[in-house]
Amino acid sequence: MDFNVNYHHHDLRRVETVFSLRKLNKYWAAGHVTLVEKIRLKEELFTRGYIFRARETGEYIEAEARIYGTRLEGVVELPEEDFEEICPVKRYARRRSLTADWAAYILPLGVQEGEELYIKNLIEDVLVSEFWGEKIYAVDGIAVWDGARLNFKRELFDENECLIVG
Repeated sequence: MDFNVNYHHHDLRRVETVFSLRKLNKYWAAGHVTLVEKIRLKEELFTRGYIFRARETGEYIEAEARIYGTRLEGVVELPEEDFEEICPVKRYARRRSLTADWAAYILPLGVQEGEELYIKNLIEDVLVSEFWGEKIYAVDGIAVWDGARLNFKRELFDENECLIVG
């Protein structure tokens, strides 16, 4: 589940995020400030569980444990006599297609020190909250340019800023 910052960002200039050398070089050649960063998976964004197989039907299912709760079904049980545990698994909460372990922020031309900027696609993975076994992560953010790096307004990632309907 993803989360967008609750902040009036329409008046802010936008930072682009690129994942290719061709685009990075194009923006750099045009005079943009570019910031290359490693993409690091965060342990707290992994969800752990198991693959089980129903002994009667042979159907495979993934679940966080033999007993777990859901919004629609309440408590679900997978007794050992009915479900074979195949293997432990883990899944990463943030869904994005990556072919490299880096990305770059492209700052707008003429960016000024102290300027507040909107980043639509964060490179860093930020856990905001958890709800019914789902990890809620930030996808965008606000940062201030200090002349050397982006300083993110991390208080905007607080789970109290997140409206969850369920």
